[in-house]
Amino acid sequence: MNKRRMLALALSLLMLVSLIPVSASAAGCTEVASAEEMMQALAETPAHPASKRTADIKPTYVLVLGEPLPDRCGSQRVLHYAAYDEYVLEFATRAAAEAGYRTLTETYGLERCWLDTPEQGARVTDDGAAPMAASSVGANYMNLTSYRGDRHTQAHFDAGQACVAIIDSGVDPAIDALRARSFNSYDFVNNTTELSDVTSTGNARGHGTRVASILDALLPAGVRFMYLRVFDNTQSAARINVITAIQYAAERGANVINMSLGWEDDVKKDYTFLNEVLRTAYNKGITMVCAAGNGQQDVAYSYPASSPYTIAVSAVDAMRRFESRYSNWGEKIDFCGPGSGIVATTYGGSLVTCTGTSFAAPHITAAVAELQIMEPAAPPVRIYSLLKQYAQDLGDAGKDGYYGWGLPVLPESYPQYNGHIWDSGRITKPATVTEDGQRVITCTVCGTTMTMIVPATGQKDESVFVDVPKDQYYAIPVVWATANGITTGVNPTHFNPNGLCTRAQVVTFLWREAGSPKPETDQCPFSDVLPGSYYYDAVLWAVENGVTNGTSSLAFSPDETCTRAQVVTLLWRFDQAGLKLREGAEMVLVLDADKTYHTPGCPHLTEDAQEMALPDAIALGYAPCTDCRGGAAASDAPVVSFADVPDTAYYAEAVRWAVATGITNGMTPTTFGPSVGCTRAHVVTFLYRYINGAE
Repeated sequence: MNKRRMLALALSLLMLVSLIPVSASAAGCTEVASAEEMMQALAETPAHPASKRTADIKPTYVLVLGEPLPDRCGSQRVLHYAAYDEYVLEFATRAAAEAGYRTLTETYGLERCWLDTPEQGARVTDDGAAPMAASSVGANYMNLTSYRGDRHTQAHFDAGQACVAIIDSGVDPAIDALRARSFNSYDFVNNTTELSDVTSTGNARGHGTRVASILDALLPAGVRFMYLRVFDNTQSAARINVITAIQYAAERGANVINMSLGWEDDVKKDYTFLNEVLRTAYNKGITMVCAAGNGQQDVAYSYPASSPYTIAVSAVDAMRRFESRYSNWGEKIDFCGPGSGIVATTYGGSLVTCTGTSFAAPHITAAVAELQIMEPAAPPVRIYSLLKQYAQDLGDAGKDGYYGWGLPVLPESYPQYNGHIWDSGRITKPATVTEDGQRVITCTVCGTTMTMIVPATGQKDESVFVDVPKDQYYAIPVVWATANGITTGVNPTHFNPNGLCTRAQVVTFLWREAGSPKPETDQCPFSDVLPGSYYYDAVLWAVENGVTNGTSSLAFSPDETCTRAQVVTLLWRFDQAGLKLREGAEMVLVLDADKTYHTPGCPHLTEDAQEMALPDAIALGYAPCTDCRGGAAASDAPVVSFADVPDTAYYAEAVRWAVATGITNGMTPTTFGPSVGCTRAHVVTFLYRYINGAE
């Protein structure tokens, strides 16, 4: 074979090899593990570095889902997000991208390949809707703010946790109320966590700010907003940005997603590229709400509103009539919401009147968020069922193509919140043989208090224990402690006052005084505190409330003798944690400057103090003054001259506090005895003086 024939054969083989598809992995694709990594990878490209991009010069992407791995088809690089079987092929020019797209669709089909170009970007769904007179009736029609009519219900809702992701044009960071709600927000246009909104002239200008302000006006303070900007100043949202924003929301803690955006035309075959990411978010328990669109056409041609994984929202006017002047319709409509003449805040902080399904959608999103607070673990199918349950049927009986299931009207209150969630309470007046005592119980959410009667004990005024003489300093504390269930004797006739208390016993005494509350967790960090032990819940509760940290990170040492230093430290931490409030007064004086409340005569009061009912003060977030929380502050306490209490000792501040409040005077005028084991008599006496005051 001569050299010319060999060369021709070699060229033929080379051409043949070039026709064989090369997988992305074989070609060396870049792996990403999260939505944020995807955006960071897209920020700087080989084709066009971010520093040299302009409005006219941008990379173009082709998206491919599923295996086998796609051919590079002349792309500059390939990004692979394995969690979604997603490939993003980046091309330097529009022409190269279109050529690559044609090749990929021939190999892998139209249902798995999508060209992402500016012309195919999403649009906000309030264009085409004519301005109308303001009519902010949505909240009233749907009872979305009814929780504000009851202090208790509002406290429950404010304490509830929910996060709404708003995939839109961003938000104006200069609006304080909206900035304060921001949680894990991200700008997918500028690849930053800094907040911003579209500022160019057009329908998208301030669109996200308007949607967010509607939600802000409707939802309790405890709901956070995840602002995810996908629109740029050309009024368009790239497919890759919308896909990645949904992935990001699912990864970063969103419970609900609002999408007042979409693609509208008559080419249904293109409307599948979000299906995988929507399905994944749905299966993670995220409810997604979409504006139906303003094309006056079948919502089947509007995406992602037409997806089976989203809730499609049409618009009604102030008279609850379907908005035929702009709203899409069709069998895929799920619910309707107020969409005409809605007052909202736009970019720059001014109020405007908004009309469009873009503004109907956040009303349904607000309802979903409230239901999510009510049932935090509810999956989308349960939320959908509740919306149906509360929907007012406005059209033909059942689901129809204009109103869907109707307009959800939330109840004034929810069964779960009809009653307070009471703690076990605390004794404010010990019961005696002939007189009833009192126990104050507190709602653990809104702080409302209620006084309950503790029946007379039927015991003698003096102790039943033969080893507790009536004339001893600990006689009354022993009667009080046993009458109120804090401790019992070692047997029916003996208290053993001189017996040493263990660490487990002291923590249990404090826990019982707090009302034996159920700890929030059932996982104890200490290996020597076993489930089933009488002190197990007490130790968990003490750790949760900062009363104890154990003797080490892994040990509590429950059977060790509790020293005097340890006892006063535990009691001091108990007080500092706010577990004991002197709430006997019905009215207190509040100071707005530091959000504290005080009893009359407190030295910290100033002339601008305002009188308020204690439950209201607690519900509004006022904290108890240190002096009014069980004694003088450590900084106000007199200097203690105990020779055995160094200023640097961990218990020094607790000892000063205990002396200042009259709980103890030490063992002698100059010694406290910090290392001395604390007797049962001492412990109940300390606790009695703390609760009832020193005599």
